[in-house]
Amino acid sequence: MNILLKTTFLIIIGFSILNLALSLWFYYTTKLKLHALQAGFWLSLVFNFFIQGSASDAGVGQVILSYGFSIVPVTFLSIISFKIAEVKFPKKVYGILYSFLILLNLILLNFSIPFFWKSLPISLAISIPLFHSSYNLLIKNIGSRTAFQRLMGIILFLNGVNGINFAIFRMEPGAQLWGWIVAYALYQLIAVFLPALSLEFHNRTERERLSKMVEDKTRNLSHANAKLDSVHRQNSILLKVLLHDISNSIQVMSFQISKLGNKFPTKQQGQSNTPEVLSKLEDRLKMLFNLIQQVKEYESVKTGKSELKKEKVTLSEVREEINARFKEQMSAKNLEFVFIADGEDQEPYICADRSSFFNSILSNLVSNAIKFSPVGEKIIVKMFSDDQCNCIKISNSGEPIPNVLIPKLFSFDEKTTRPGTKGEGGSGFGLPILREYMCLHNGEVTVESVGKSANGTTTFSLTFPKIEGYAV
Repeated sequence: MNILLKTTFLIIIGFSILNLALSLWFYYTTKLKLHALQAGFWLSLVFNFFIQGSASDAGVGQVILSYGFSIVPVTFLSIISFKIAEVKFPKKVYGILYSFLILLNLILLNFSIPFFWKSLPISLAISIPLFHSSYNLLIKNIGSRTAFQRLMGIILFLNGVNGINFAIFRMEPGAQLWGWIVAYALYQLIAVFLPALSLEFHNRTERERLSKMVEDKTRNLSHANAKLDSVHRQNSILLKVLLHDISNSIQVMSFQISKLGNKFPTKQQGQSNTPEVLSKLEDRLKMLFNLIQQVKEYESVKTGKSELKKEKVTLSEVREEINARFKEQMSAKNLEFVFIADGEDQEPYICADRSSFFNSILSNLVSNAIKFSPVGEKIIVKMFSDDQCNCIKISNSGEPIPNVLIPKLFSFDEKTTRPGTKGEGGSGFGLPILREYMCLHNGEVTVESVGKSANGTTTFSLTFPKIEGYAV
């Protein structure tokens, strides 16, 4: 082997080993089968050039058999190309083809015929899969082929031609040198484009995998949403039936209580206190009936069937409602309510749905203020307006709300209940319901709780948007 040929041979071996290392690294980091096939290609290519280089000065039979080892790297390269083209590699077909051509070549070696005919079966065994791979990348499904795939198809076609040239020119004077140079150039082109094609393939398959994952998740979410919608409809129907039946029962009970009350004489000194008890019971039933109506209204507003009926609610009305609803609780803890109209000549007001405001917004805040106020303290109710909104603030003294609970107060899912100063309990749903109604009013509720121990102050602020037509 002359110096130039030996140098070319060593360069090919060196670049092949480098590409082998890169392919192994890519496979280690991505676990993509394509990179494992590439590693197999470059490893077999190293052995192929080493075997062919060792037999460069051997006899005809050894030259042909050593060149026959090229079937191994060519097969790896074809499988890779088929995979990139998303075409299944016909293993059985090529297994039969290789067996037939190799057997034919072994038979022809025993005949005194030209080198071309002796080596043609091996040349075909090497060139046919390369031409087939080139066809997949250049012609088959041509509309979906990328520029890299088309370039790779051209390189594979040239490699196939080079395989046929082995039979035609291998024994020509000087052909061995330029044959090695051509092989080196073609395999270096493969070394450039094969990793690029592999990355392109990896990106495409990853996009497809993620797209399929998104489709599966979307389909699962659609099924889950359909089930939730079904459950929601069932619950909505059950709620409507339940509210209807309860409201009817309350109306009947209220009517019977009023009839029963009419049978008692007017209360005088020393007479029975029963009519007063019945009156309180009737008031509670009316309040419960109003709450049920409110839930119906809330459901109607949430589903878009109706809108909140917003009216002007003044500070005087707030005072009267609080005194009427919470007189007993206030007396039990010796509490005093202080009502302040801040910075307004005219009595301040808010624009709200009267029923939901009194039953679910104001009542929740006032009952909480009473619950956590120490005996004998004052609860401040302040109402005022600015250029954009109407506000009401309710403040009570006492132990402040722990900082860890404040972000959770308006959540249905978090546990926030605390016993009051007299051990009063609660459900924990009052403030979440309050916020839902404030959202329906396009308003906002905030809380500020400062201080330490019984010297703290807690203030809930309700902000309602102004409505055109109501002038302050």
